[in-house]
Amino acid sequence: MKKYEITTEIFNRCSGNETRDIGIDEMELDDAGVERVIGQYLSGKETTCERFVTSKGDLVVDIDTNGQRRKLTFSEI
Repeated sequence: MKKYEITTEIFNRCSGNETRDIGIDEMELDDAGVERVIGQYLSGKETTCERFVTSKGDLVVDIDTNGQRRKLTFSEI
């Protein structure tokens, strides 16, 4: 189990509005737990998901579900 700080960003779809909702949680997760958290955001008819690891080792997941864009960042603490 690893302890993660999980930052969730929900991007606003309105043109000209650059604000976004941001949430931060701390969780102890194994690899399956990380997948469960990501899976909570993968519902909808048109869902895309892209993952990458930053140079600092953070896992970043960009999710677009039915036009709603979210970004999850898992930072080990």
